[in-house]
Amino acid sequence: MTTPHDKALTTTMQDIPPDRVNRLWWLLFIMSKSGGETNASESRWNWINAFCDDFDDDTFNLAIDLKLIRCTHDSDTDNSTAWLTDGGKALVAYFSAPPAGPIPEAGNGDGWLPIERADRTITDVQDFSEVGITLRMSDRYWVRDEDGRVYEAAWSEDNGRDFWWDFEAESPVDPIEFMPHPLDPRFRSPPTIRSNDTGREG
Repeated sequence: MTTPHDKALTTTMQDIPPDRVNRLWWLLFIMSKSGGETNASESRWNWINAFCDDFDDDTFNLAIDLKLIRCTHDSDTDNSTAWLTDGGKALVAYFSAPPAGPIPEAGNGDGWLPIERADRTITDVQDFSEVGITLRMSDRYWVRDEDGRVYEAAWSEDNGRDFWWDFEAESPVDPIEFMPHPLDPRFRSPPTIRSNDTGREG
C-alpha cells in the first residue's frame, strides 16, 4: 500500500538520476547505522568526504537541498554535525536494498572490493584476564554478504580461530566484499578539496 509519505518521497526524488539516488541512499544508510547523526567537520579523514567531492553538485549538498539531512556548526568547538531528517529516514526505509545504479567511487569501480584485499592487521587488543579472554581485532570495515546485506565488521583472531566478526549480529560471518575508507591511500588518492562552499554551515 502506497502511503502519502511514500508519494511525497517519490515526488521529491522523481527528477534525480538513478545513480544519484543510489549514492544518496548510501550516505543516509551509513548515517542511519551511526545512530542517525555524524560529525561533519572538515577533517581530511572524515568518512563523509567521500560524499562531498563525488559530483559537481556533491551528494552531501544534494541531501541538504532535498532536506534529507540537516547540518549545523558549533562556532565554540568548531565542529559541524549532520543528522537525518524524517525525509532522510524515509528514503533509507523506502528501499529494502540499495537502489539500482552504480556507486561512483574514484579508482574502485563501484566502491566494493574483494574481502581478500582487506587489511587484517590487528590494531585493537583488549585483555579480559578475569575471564581468560583476549580480543584481537583489525580496523572496522563496512562489508557486504553474498545476499547483499551490509554491516560493520572486523577481522578477529582467537588462538587459531580466525574469522570476521559482525558487530550488529554479534556473530562470526563470511562477507565477500568490503568498502575501504574513502581516503585510504592504498586504494585511492585523497579528494581535492573544493574552494567553494561545501554546504556545511559555519
